[in-house]
Amino acid sequence: MASYLVHFRREFSYTYLYCYRRNSCSSSSRRIPHPHPPFTGLSSSSSSSSAHPRRRHHHHRASSSSSSSSSSSSSSSSSSLVVKRYSLSSAPASLVNNLVKKKILKGGIGGGGGGDYCADEYTYSCEDAGANAVKVEVYVAATGERVATTTTRKDIAGWMKSKSAARAARRDDDETATTTTTSSAGLAASTATEPIPPPPPPPREDIEEADYLKAQLKWTLSMNGGDPNDKAVCELVDALEAHWKSKRTQQSDDEMLSLWSNKIWKAITRAEFPGSLGLDEHGRPLFTLTRMSFGRFQPGNTKVAIIGISNEVGDASYVFDVLFEVKDGPAEGLVGCMRSLASHQYVGDGARFDIMFHSGTFAPSRSVECDASASRIWASAFGLHSPVSHLEGGIFTAMDSSGAQEYRFLDAIEGYVDVLYLDDDMRITRGNQGSVQVVVN
Repeated sequence: MASYLVHFRREFSYTYLYCYRRNSCSSSSRRIPHPHPPFTGLSSSSSSSSAHPRRRHHHHRASSSSSSSSSSSSSSSSSSLVVKRYSLSSAPASLVNNLVKKKILKGGIGGGGGGDYCADEYTYSCEDAGANAVKVEVYVAATGERVATTTTRKDIAGWMKSKSAARAARRDDDETATTTTTSSAGLAASTATEPIPPPPPPPREDIEEADYLKAQLKWTLSMNGGDPNDKAVCELVDALEAHWKSKRTQQSDDEMLSLWSNKIWKAITRAEFPGSLGLDEHGRPLFTLTRMSFGRFQPGNTKVAIIGISNEVGDASYVFDVLFEVKDGPAEGLVGCMRSLASHQYVGDGARFDIMFHSGTFAPSRSVECDASASRIWASAFGLHSPVSHLEGGIFTAMDSSGAQEYRFLDAIEGYVDVLYLDDDMRITRGNQGSVQVVVN
């Protein structure tokens, strides 16, 4: 009896903390475990016996009447599919590199690797293909259209790397998948998902201090909308900074440079441009184009929502990409990318890097560029406004045939970032304006 009560208490806390909604999916839904909650895809229907066994403990003993009613509701919804959407931008680097190697990103999606493709515009699903194989399907996020299918190894897809990952996958299977039910006829048009909070990080037992703090930080940011000024976030950043600096004496400058360079980092803190207009219906920060581009592009009163921020760092190059969606005007709904090009130099004063911005571009995403109608709308919305008067000390190049505009500073704009924490998969920095940014590799 005591063990049953302990089990019930644990399972009740799971239900409460993770907002698990057991009735949101039909009984025919197939649950596919995956250790990475931020990924997406579609799961085909199957018998309810494929559901996770832990779920059985939550159900009351079914009477014959409840069984017949559930079977009738299952048959009435047999034409439904469960749609799971997760962003390709959050995929493991090993999987992204594998897709690039197979020319799926270069061909089917239109990128050339190295961060050129707009990963936030695509989703993907992983399904166990038996043995050591995983079937990966890539979709256009806006339409649900499948653009590629491939099979890869489980370790490349980040599938069940450890027992803790398996436990996280089971939690993801039961509680964290964002789902919406739709008929197969309306599948391509379905884009909305209802966010459900991710599970908390694993318990402190048998986890290195830095890994535990990083897991806590990622979870806290996922729960507060990426606010870097949250008190809990600040405390975790301070703890990670103290831990890293205690180990810093054992690390050479060359070792730190190797961790800093030749990576594509993705921000998990939200954008902090001046003049925020709040959040859009998807919880993404809103700004005017003037605020986001610091007055470089027009029309300045156009509202944009920040989809994501990435930072590709080479041996000397420093590329800062802001992916955004236009929220009003003739180009409403189109996706673009504002790219800032800079160079970096290690100062050696503690852990400081000087950043020198010298040029940048403002361009439509690949999906807009490849759509003739969308390209015309983009050109009419942004190509008729010259930002020369808003770019003091710089040279502006008018919109080209791809819809891109370019600027170049006569004298580089200099800034710096101080590294607060750095390892192979997380970087925390504080800029010269005081803003803290957390990025993951």
